[in-house]
Amino acid sequence: MRKGIAILLGLILILFSAIKLLPFFGITVSVAGFSLDAWFPVVFMIIGLCELIINPSVNWLIGIAMIVLGGIDLVKNIGVVIPVLSIIDTKTMLLPAFIFIYGIKVLFTSK
Repeated sequence: MRKGIAILLGLILILFSAIKLLPFFGITVSVAGFSLDAWFPVVFMIIGLCELIINPSVNWLIGIAMIVLGGIDLVKNIGVVIPVLSIIDTKTMLLPAFIFIYGIKVLFTSK
């Protein structure tokens, strides 16, 4: 079951990324009322789910970090106002914090 879900999520990631890369080749994709740029943080959330599903004992921190970062960016992009999230800048504060925590995890779990 895990492998089937991982394959499905992998195919979704490939599709999102391919659509996101098309403008670099001069191909524009437009769907009325839909902005891929606003919803692209969902990709990070899917990556986090993949990490949690495939090998949760090893990749749990990366999975949670990707889900949190993607969720915060998504909430900001779709215009939901949450006062605490307006203070947090994911690229300058949360990302380095998760990398710091990951470094500590690697230090204490290496054999």
